[in-house]
Amino acid sequence: MYNNLDYPEGARDACKEGTVAARILMNDEGTVLNAKIRNDSLLGFDLEEAAVNVVALFNDYWCLGLINCEPVQSEFVFPIQFKLVK
Repeated sequence: MYNNLDYPEGARDACKEGTVAARILMNDEGTVLNAKIRNDSLLGFDLEEAAVNVVALFNDYWCLGLINCEPVQSEFVFPIQFKLVK
């Protein structure tokens, strides 16, 4: 996933690092219905948009939520870390 993460130029120039928490809502077929960033993990510098974009790239790779072996709509939080290579 991190190979597909586009580190925004403004964040790179400002040496901005941190973790963005993406809240992902998925239907019972495994399709992402909605991906939003939790308000308590806002970093600025377009890092939130980059996180949502990388979640969308992996729409077909998320695991289904199951209850009693039956697929259900589910929601989970996925942390995406932005760290500059030094």
